[in-house]
Amino acid sequence: MERVIISTSGLQKLTRQDIDKAAPVLAAGFEDDPFFSYLLPDKTNRLEALTLLLKNYVDMLYDYGSLFASSKRMEALAFVYRPHQIKEPATFPEQLKYQLQVWLAIAKSTPLCRQIGVKQFVRLFQTSQTMNSEWVQHFVHDDCAHLEFLVVQEQYRGHGLARKLLGRILSSCRSKSLTCSLETHNPRNIGMYEHFDFELVERIRMPDSDLVQYCMLYNP
Repeated sequence: MERVIISTSGLQKLTRQDIDKAAPVLAAGFEDDPFFSYLLPDKTNRLEALTLLLKNYVDMLYDYGSLFASSKRMEALAFVYRPHQIKEPATFPEQLKYQLQVWLAIAKSTPLCRQIGVKQFVRLFQTSQTMNSEWVQHFVHDDCAHLEFLVVQEQYRGHGLARKLLGRILSSCRSKSLTCSLETHNPRNIGMYEHFDFELVERIRMPDSDLVQYCMLYNP
């Protein structure tokens, strides 16, 4: 499969070296998100733990996607990757490379145990077995773009930055005839995505909790 990464004009494409600076911005944007509040219920250490978790997660997927910023100041960030390029690696070495990246990300995240405890650390990975992006393969059988993260720093909200990033990502998807998928756990976000012609296709409920994952698709 051709390794084509989503690209857009007018946005700052960040390098792997920029992930260290981007991770605290992502963590602050998701600190009160229902999903991460469920994963990391202790708010006293959530931001620190989330920064490490998201840093390692984006680093793991970086070769399969693109990390965008509104500018070098990172007022707003978006991370998009191509899930089918992970599920269907072109060669065995590429498949092995991804598996090694997964284990490396887990190994790098083990310091979380000191912050949140072993029990909570195990719960974190168990929850990810239910709340994840596996649903995409049931709706999209060809390559697609998955919008994993979209955040705007609090002091820059209300200036249309999220819409700018999302609009340009979808423009890139249209030019490549790619479906764009995403999930959100905040029902207040659904209206914004519907404004951009995303369709709610599935709800996934976390057993024994009020947490719901809203799965959405944009078809160009």
